[in-house]
Amino acid sequence: MVLPFLTLYLTVDRQLPPAIAGLALTIYGVAAIVVAPLAGRFSDRRGSLLIIKISLFLSGVILFVFPFVTGLYGIFAITAIWAFANESFRPPSMALIGQLTGPAQRKMA
Repeated sequence: MVLPFLTLYLTVDRQLPPAIAGLALTIYGVAAIVVAPLAGRFSDRRGSLLIIKISLFLSGVILFVFPFVTGLYGIFAITAIWAFANESFRPPSMALIGQLTGPAQRKMA
């Protein structure tokens, strides 16, 4: 729920230009694309539920740190780190749904 409001936070609260806020969202997107296959492989080795728990915990911690980052490059870095933590949730969650549901219920799940 935080990602849709990142642009507002950066433009209204931090008073950054919209182009910079857009660049931060681009950094988030690129980091999300990079982390997806890595999170999938790691969850295959360590277990989906563990990766989901770690992802959710780290995402929350990073969002508490976000307001204390002041520099532009710091904002870009914390956005990338948050994307890695936040998007690590998706591949293991899909794998877990596949493991917990039968073939007949997978489409609905």
